[in-house]
This record gives sequence, structure tokens and C-alpha cells, in this order.
Amino acid sequence: MAVNIKIKDLKKVIIEDTRKIEKKYKNAVRLAAKDTMDDIFNAAIVNILLKLQSKEHPHTNEILNAMYFKLVRETKNSIVYEIGNTFEWAAAIEYGTRAHSIDAAPDSYLVFEVPVIKDPRRATYAKYTDNGGMLVFAKHVNHPGAKPSYFLQDAIRDYSPRFEKYLDKYLYKAQNP
Repeated sequence: MAVNIKIKDLKKVIIEDTRKIEKKYKNAVRLAAKDTMDDIFNAAIVNILLKLQSKEHPHTNEILNAMYFKLVRETKNSIVYEIGNTFEWAAAIEYGTRAHSIDAAPDSYLVFEVPVIKDPRRATYAKYTDNGGMLVFAKHVNHPGAKPSYFLQDAIRDYSPRFEKYLDKYLYKAQNP
């Protein structure tokens, strides 16, 4: 039995097969990227809980509520996801700060709570609060700086290598349905 195949027909078959393979590959990349970004997002949430909540950081809840993860754009050749935090001091908490001074706005005071310091040499205008601290009113403070927490950076470093594992999994599924 002989089969006659024209080159024109063979090209058509190869092109159709190539398009099917390309579609399966792009879908595998899309799924692997989504799973990797999910892992990074969840790891960032865990890092916030471990690094900030364990230290009783005053802005832990705001940072948790301001975390977001979204698909920015998907084109023929690329997929762009974004993980971030919209809390106003998220970058300062993530990367830390140097020592700096803070001045109050004109006709205003900086108001913050500190633990009670029993030092007779210190004169301050403060009132005791319900939870045992002192509410301080100041025109100027010297902030000592803050150590970085790297809640998002550590999550990216730890979980981005999983992309290849997920890609292998989805390519295997595409080849062996």
C-alpha cells in the first residue's frame, strides 16, 4: 500500500501541529506563572505574620490588608503579574530606614505612645494611657531608624525557583492528557 502526500499538504499538517504545540506550551507557561505567583503571595503573607506580628509591629494588620496580587497584562509573548503592597510605609518596613528626624506640621504635634519610663531627670508632657503606656506630644523626634523585614523579597527569593517545577508539571500534563 502506498500513500501519496503532497508537500503542500505536509506543510499544512506541520503548521497545524506546531500551532497546537505552541498553544499547549503557552498554556503551561501561564499556569506555571500563576501557581508560582500564588506561592510567592502566600509566602509574603506568612512572612508578614512571622516577622511582624511576632514582634507585635503596630502596622501588621494594615500591611496584611494592603497586600495585592494581580495580572497586569498578557500579550502574545509575555505574561506580567504584580505583587505589592499599597500601605504607605510598606517600603520603609520592607527595606528599613536610616536614622532620621521627624518634625510636626506647624500648629500641630506628633502624638505617639511609649512605655512608661521611670526616670526622674526626664521632664515630659505626657499623660498615662489605659494600656499602661504614656501618650507623648512632641514637635520634633529623632527616629532611630528601622531594621528591614524583607517580607516580600524573601518570598520572591524562596519561591521563584518553583516556576520550573510547575512548568515541567504542566508540560507533562499537556503531552500526556
